[in-house]
Amino acid sequence: FKSNMPSTVADIVRSDLDASQACNASITCLQYVASYNWMNSKLPTIAVPGSPPRWAPPTVPPRMTPDTGTVYVDQNAARCPDHPLEPLFRAIRAHKPSFELSDVDVVSDRNNIRKLLRFVQASSSEGFEIKAEMTGKKTLLFTRVEEQPTETIRTFKGFGHNFERTYTKGLAGSTGHHRIVSYRFGGMNFLLRHETDGYVADGMDPSTAAKEAGIDDLSDLLGSMSVSKARDPANSRITVVTEGNQPTDVELTLEIKTRAASRKLATEDVLPQLWLSQTPLLVVAYHHQNYFHDVKVRDMRQEVRDWEATNRTILRKLAYLISLIRQVVEKSDSRRAVVRYDGGPAVQLISDVQSRALPEDLYSLWDNWEQNQDGVTCNRSEPPDIEPTVPSSMFNTRQSDRKSGHTGRRRL
Repeated sequence: FKSNMPSTVADIVRSDLDASQACNASITCLQYVASYNWMNSKLPTIAVPGSPPRWAPPTVPPRMTPDTGTVYVDQNAARCPDHPLEPLFRAIRAHKPSFELSDVDVVSDRNNIRKLLRFVQASSSEGFEIKAEMTGKKTLLFTRVEEQPTETIRTFKGFGHNFERTYTKGLAGSTGHHRIVSYRFGGMNFLLRHETDGYVADGMDPSTAAKEAGIDDLSDLLGSMSVSKARDPANSRITVVTEGNQPTDVELTLEIKTRAASRKLATEDVLPQLWLSQTPLLVVAYHHQNYFHDVKVRDMRQEVRDWEATNRTILRKLAYLISLIRQVVEKSDSRRAVVRYDGGPAVQLISDVQSRALPEDLYSLWDNWEQNQDGVTCNRSEPPDIEPTVPSSMFNTRQSDRKSGHTGRRRL
């Protein structure tokens, strides 16, 4: 008899995370892989490669109204509740079908890794869940979990959404731009998805963007471009629209943060987010009496590098944690688990046999890996970094627990 009831597979205690192993705690070999825009359509529709909104601040700052209405917390889950990772792989399939997925160790949204990093840092007691699944020979899929994928704003929560609408020019009909990048970190190959707030036009000084804003407004993607539109494949719930424009260079992308003038942004709070997606530019906009003044685009590359160097010990622990999760999930019966944190000193890995991360047809992307050509490549002079290793003794308890009738729960 095999029970389908969830059970705790392992506890991973923060104080046990090993920072001594010689893994490379830097992000290297950054590559753009694919991107897409969600379109405002009754049927789930993505435009590939799409484009982030262009930074185009008005010449005269207008009086802003507070955010209202319903906004996305996780648009991918809102539009694809059964398989939030699906659009990531549909975009890769449409934009770069030869990409070698069998080389990838971890696929995740940036948000998941931020939560794991906060656990390692002990900087937040806010609970979270992340679904984890192994597929292919070695690929760990992290699926983001939120209580609700949308939020209805009923009280004052600032001007962030309206600021973005006013200070950027986006593709007509688009409700958000997502990018997928690959890189190496901690001896593992990552495929990371994140939402991009905007970009600065190539060759344009950010300070002159207001003067140029009206010259090249982006037109309706679905109405004026030559596109091919098809479901991919027939059983997919997502319509994929492919169009021929060039993807935006990662060096031009930016993150936007708004604050009240009385509440200055702590750079330490945003640097991990910029580091994870390697976003180089930051807009920090402060409002006073409904107006934003002195809005600037900051180049954050050196500060991100300095943050990475300062936090090497924490980042080694993060790499160790992710590697440990991979190895525990790989050895579980279903190769699926839920990573759960309730605010204490440990995260729990709980067995999950109920749901799969992807539609069935997408698992063939790993089955057909020998036909692919392009994968995670890295040209560098230093020796290859090594994934942290977990002592085999950590996995022996599970077998002995089975024989003795115990639950199989381990402290790792």
